[in-house]
Amino acid sequence: MPFRPFIKTGPQRHQLGLILDDDVPMQPHTSWHGIFVDGKKVGDMMNGVWSPRLGRNIGFALISRKLATVDAVKIQKDGIQVPATLTDLPFI
Repeated sequence: MPFRPFIKTGPQRHQLGLILDDDVPMQPHTSWHGIFVDGKKVGDMMNGVWSPRLGRNIGFALISRKLATVDAVKIQKDGIQVPATLTDLPFI
């Protein structure tokens, strides 16, 4: 049987929502963008879309389990870093 270290440690990442601080509507996307804290990559934004209800861009994060809701992160998107906040799902 192959060695599977994740069985002993459990999942290293979990899924949370993202609310981006950018209030300019973006086109829906399904490409992955890196998520960073203090210059270190901690996950990926898997997709995103403009939320008319929230008046913000939102997305799904596959992120390190060391991070939780309300933690501030930066999304590396189109050559710039966009500040964002992690949130529970569904988006509140």
